[in-house]
Amino acid sequence: MIVIVGGGLAGCLLAYRLATLPVPPPLLLIESSPHLCGNHTWSFHQLDLDKKTFEWITPLLSHSWAHQDVRFSTTHRHFDIPYHAIRSEELARKIDTLLGHRVRLREEVEELCSDHIILKSGERIAAQAVFDARGMRPASASSCGYQKFFGLEIELEHPHDLQGPVIMDATCDQRDGFRFFYLLPWSPTRLLIEDTRYSNTPELDPTEMSEEIARYCHAKQWQIKSITRTESAALPIPFREPDSTCTVGGPLEIGLRGGYFHLTTGYSLGYAAQVAECMASHIEKDPRCDSETLKKHLEIHRRKIHHASRFFALLNRMLFKAALPERRSLIFSRFYRLSEGLIFRFYSGNLTWRDQLRILSGKPPVPILAAMRQMNPY
Repeated sequence: MIVIVGGGLAGCLLAYRLATLPVPPPLLLIESSPHLCGNHTWSFHQLDLDKKTFEWITPLLSHSWAHQDVRFSTTHRHFDIPYHAIRSEELARKIDTLLGHRVRLREEVEELCSDHIILKSGERIAAQAVFDARGMRPASASSCGYQKFFGLEIELEHPHDLQGPVIMDATCDQRDGFRFFYLLPWSPTRLLIEDTRYSNTPELDPTEMSEEIARYCHAKQWQIKSITRTESAALPIPFREPDSTCTVGGPLEIGLRGGYFHLTTGYSLGYAAQVAECMASHIEKDPRCDSETLKKHLEIHRRKIHHASRFFALLNRMLFKAALPERRSLIFSRFYRLSEGLIFRFYSGNLTWRDQLRILSGKPPVPILAAMRQMNPY
């Protein structure tokens, strides 16, 4: 039996991929809360996934758009690159329907090992392999900055006229670090709007940010009819690449738990899908492989993204420790003037060394000495 502990994005994507194999293995998905997936919206760019992974994840998509936009006061870019989103309540419903009794909710786990778990009730469940997808461990304030956001899903009185997502509208007042609005149009009159900030602290004020979203809508002449949902989070933006914590005798750590996310943007769906494909492909080839065998394959996958993670951690230090908070927007504005190919290789974590040199070349919008001090994370 394959046991997955944690019913968030990474755990559910792995469970889905395993359950839809031609010969699915025995499977158990365990979650401590009353329902799967929490309250989230996960998105990704078409180029973040290879063709095979995109094909199996397509049934899980909540919405897709053919293009996307980025807006700064001095730059407006339109990209004909498809953008996709998965809403947590829809993913949870699909996983519940697919897995049925193979999902156990409201279960606290006391111990995770490579070949078994022990629940707080004392029940011991033997496993061929155990995956730990319980989310990111708390980060220390000195080791990261934060991407924090508060969002409202709203129904408007009249159509908004947006044809696709605006993944970054930074034409707003800059405060609390770099700030932008993120817009996903679900229908002609329904929008998810998030007030997003790259900040030194994780604290956010829902009342203040709700008022800011209302002002943003007023400036666009959008009349709010109703608010259907709220969403918020504070994602750590690390100053060092995460260490591998898959130890001998321990479970396989995936998702945010294992450090599989884009260190600068916070995007995690593409990384979670890639890990699910990697693990499922090896289980399909060898249905009896155990945790220790799978760890070797997971480590090979980790090494493929390690170099990019080191570079993203460097950019994070430049952003949070070298740049003044009020000038962080200049870094992003400069980045979005680069070539389209480079921008989307950045999002997918597939930068070439030439891409990295191009990002760092030229006159940086941060003090030179401060930037040089961030070259070494130690």
